[in-house]
Amino acid sequence: MTGVLVPHQGIETWFGIKVDEPICMIANASDYSMLAYQSVPELQIIQVQGSVLRALVGKRIRADGKLEPMVSGHHRTNVMIMVSSLKEVKGAPGIAGKVLPTNVSQSRRLTPDVYIASATVIPDPGGRVIKEARGALLKDLLPDPESLVRTMFNGPQDIMWVYCSEGYRLGEATSATSSRVFQMDPADPSNSYWGVAASYSERSNITVTCSKTNP
Repeated sequence: MTGVLVPHQGIETWFGIKVDEPICMIANASDYSMLAYQSVPELQIIQVQGSVLRALVGKRIRADGKLEPMVSGHHRTNVMIMVSSLKEVKGAPGIAGKVLPTNVSQSRRLTPDVYIASATVIPDPGGRVIKEARGALLKDLLPDPESLVRTMFNGPQDIMWVYCSEGYRLGEATSATSSRVFQMDPADPSNSYWGVAASYSERSNITVTCSKTNP
């Protein structure tokens, strides 16, 4: 894979490669974790020391290795790359730590007035979250669901909260798995979180409508 190396700060700092062109993955029926993904724009880098990655932030790199699916809450992208070798590629599009989008990624970046955000908790073994974002008519998957469908868990990870991307407001929530969904604070009209009680034995889904605050 070739692309720009970008850092992500948070409770757990991680690094990803914004690939030159989004990739797709084919499902494998014999492995529950090998799901189909469309237009994956970034891969989390694993098995590389942080000091090595920090020296390459904002630069265009080539990462050789094995692709792996997300399988735990410590994983940040649907598809990751377990790196065997990593090197800088000259002529990088990254400048001063910023990513300059290519024409391909620019053409695929969508900002719909309304989209449907869906997050599904997969119980152990695996323990991960599948995210999807679709247009208002539910016909097409939108690229980059990680930026459109935002989730977080409470302390014991028995409740998953979902909220919309910045610039969007959250509508009513439903569940494709008939799971119990609820608003974090029904008395606060500005509250932007809906939650679902995550089951330890079955899938738990929450689906919400996200509308632009200033369409």
